[in-house]
Amino acid sequence: MSKLSAKHQKIVVGEIKRWQQEGSVEEELAKQLISQYPLSSSKPNISQALSVVGAVLVGLGAILFMAANWQQIPAIVKLLAIFGAVDLTHYFGWKLRFEPGKQPKMGAALLLLGSLFYGAAIWLVAQIFNLEVNFSGGILLWALGTLATALATSTLPLACTAAILGGMWLFANYTWEARQFLPFVPSLLAYTGTALALAYHLKSRAVTWITLAFSGVWMLSILGPFNSVPLLLFGLSVTAAFFYVRERQPILEQPFLYTGVISTLTSLLIATVNNFHSSEYIRMPDLGTLLALCLTILGVVAWRVPKFKEEMIACAGFALIGSLILGAAPEYARLVGNIALLTAIGAFIYTGLTRIQSAGMVNVAIVFFVIDIIARYFDVFYTLMNRSIFFVVGGILLMIVGAATEKGRRTILEGMHS
Repeated sequence: MSKLSAKHQKIVVGEIKRWQQEGSVEEELAKQLISQYPLSSSKPNISQALSVVGAVLVGLGAILFMAANWQQIPAIVKLLAIFGAVDLTHYFGWKLRFEPGKQPKMGAALLLLGSLFYGAAIWLVAQIFNLEVNFSGGILLWALGTLATALATSTLPLACTAAILGGMWLFANYTWEARQFLPFVPSLLAYTGTALALAYHLKSRAVTWITLAFSGVWMLSILGPFNSVPLLLFGLSVTAAFFYVRERQPILEQPFLYTGVISTLTSLLIATVNNFHSSEYIRMPDLGTLLALCLTILGVVAWRVPKFKEEMIACAGFALIGSLILGAAPEYARLVGNIALLTAIGAFIYTGLTRIQSAGMVNVAIVFFVIDIIARYFDVFYTLMNRSIFFVVGGILLMIVGAATEKGRRTILEGMHS
């Protein structure tokens, strides 16, 4: 019986299945090897979850207690309490996690508690000495300290905390009134690159999900909710990264797959609505910077993974069309958005079926096809039909489209598996 964790068992089983598909091992041998890694035996890690939640509650309780009695505590006692809490939690967390015969899960929880105390200490020490620390600077110090501890201990809760804090700093560091992207490119690249490097180091899908979620929401929100060009270029870049990760680190492919495809199709869907007004906000230097970054990523992936060169060329075409027409020619944006959306849906279904055998990519594309049908129904008939007839016909249409789509989806996936 294998002593590998469930995550690493999944990696090994995936590699064996790939060897079988490539013909490197025979089917019978592949089955014997897979039987040594029973994925069904994996169970949720309840004990670690309880330890983490307990650590968070203890940290919050201690911070609230200190805050309630802060004015009555002498400055020297405050400093001793702050540094003592940070040092002791990190010391005992390290001992419990790494000394043989101890409790590594409790150690990880104490290290997380130490990170919470460290974050509180930044503002408490500043308050004691009347130092001015803005929110962005404080969050950055907290994120860097947590990142260093996560790297030193390879602790997943700390890594997730560091990714969350980095995402908060990304938003706090942005001047919303300026609505300019260019000055904040280094911040975006620093956060995304560092957090994804941490996820790659720990082979953590959770850290990858957090990083891509923060980056995607930031790209959607920096220039307004109806400017989808930044999100489109972000989605295409993440989709390109998916093809690279699929070959080099398969355990991380799901966050890249779903974030990339959903971001790309969401951006094109936004471009089909009446309120789309990209050119009112986006500036040409910002647009050029985003496009250059996207095309650079596409070029690197095409160079490093040549078998997906066709997909990179297609993504580059969508990037150029989206930037030049959606970003600079609003009178054609809706028409181009509709055509591009249907083309992208077809491209993802084709790639998922014939190129990479990905049921996830096919499922997401089909869901967006249904959403597009519903959106076009509202666009065309909402103002033309009586409201009662509109909802009755709409309900019937949804049931028919839903049944037909599910039947078609099953047929497609059954054909792909066979």
